[in-house]
Amino acid sequence: GLHTMDVHKLCAHLDVAAYDKYPETRLPADPEAVYTTAAALDLMRGAKRQNFWLMEQLSGPKGAWCPITPTTRPGMIEGYGLQTIAHGADLLLQFRWRSAVKGAEMFWHGLIDQSGVPGRRFSEFARLCARVKALDWLEDTTVCSSVAILYGAEQAMALQIQPQTPGFEYWQQIRRWQAAFGGLGVNTDLIAEDAPLAGYGVVVVPCHFVVNPVTVHNLTEFAQNGGTVLVTARSGVKDETNGCIMEPLPTAFAALCGCTVSEYDPTDRPVPLAAPGLDAEAGLSATLWCDLLQPGAAEPLAFYAAEYYRGTPAICKNRYGRGMVYYVGTCGNRPLLRALAVSALNSRDLPFLPGLPEGVQVTTRQNARVCARFTFNESENAQTVRLDGREQTLAPFEMRIDRKER
Repeated sequence: GLHTMDVHKLCAHLDVAAYDKYPETRLPADPEAVYTTAAALDLMRGAKRQNFWLMEQLSGPKGAWCPITPTTRPGMIEGYGLQTIAHGADLLLQFRWRSAVKGAEMFWHGLIDQSGVPGRRFSEFARLCARVKALDWLEDTTVCSSVAILYGAEQAMALQIQPQTPGFEYWQQIRRWQAAFGGLGVNTDLIAEDAPLAGYGVVVVPCHFVVNPVTVHNLTEFAQNGGTVLVTARSGVKDETNGCIMEPLPTAFAALCGCTVSEYDPTDRPVPLAAPGLDAEAGLSATLWCDLLQPGAAEPLAFYAAEYYRGTPAICKNRYGRGMVYYVGTCGNRPLLRALAVSALNSRDLPFLPGLPEGVQVTTRQNARVCARFTFNESENAQTVRLDGREQTLAPFEMRIDRKER
């Protein structure tokens, strides 16, 4: 799958990175589930750190090697299409025009069914085309991000062959961090773990399981020069020969983070947190993994509030050079990741949008003349959003596009 390919190496010698997008047509009921495909779009843009192409876009129910999925809900074809543009796509192709008459993918539905009679899905595609035609002013705009999330194909593969605890998946951790920042209206680039970091304010390092020395060097230099870094649990576990590093975790990151791990608990239930160091709502929980931290130079921000390790630090913050490094000793529920994203952004005085409803993401594209703000309600319910001092209600899967001259 996309999340286990080394897309950065794959696309290095290509002129353009491209991707096929098939988001969910039935959204999960679990409020903790992250279903958005925004992270995949940010990964494809991050593959070459430039705009990309979308070669196949959802056009109806999917069905081939899998049973036929629920059909696209009203607004999905238009909203999901505009979402790809919001995240940096310069080319958008539907798959496909008409459903096939024969073959394995005859039930991988197109915009028009085998009958040849245009229906609701085709009408929605026509509306999408009309809106895109009016967006010619976006032609030379790009997505500029203040936040980078490091992605490593080796991390994905290493954690896939040696699962750490049920539900602990590398790509899901990537997606959860993207959703946390996207839900604050902040653009994110998913870049190669050894890519240069100049130009970013905040860098997130989820589950850097197999240590890449270039990554450690880049992060050290980035923090030394004033950047903010978030390192999460299961970082620093192995070296590049697949051997465990015989030092206290997080090993190569210990100096940066200013703390070590004395013990860990792969947990099968949420553990509540007390977080006096985070300006956050109640209901913060550690999930999937609990590192018991011993602070050195670092300041504890959150403590476990249950289990035998009640009162033990779970999250620490360390001043390093002119920058700041967080060590997050757990995966965490969505409110926790949101609180950490807010704290990290505040540490660099980076702007964000507080108060966006769950499921709403705001993205921007810009050039020297204009800035486009995309507000997307990626949910099955109407959502009320307050922006620029006024409220607006978004229908399910509705995308609002605001143009501002610079």
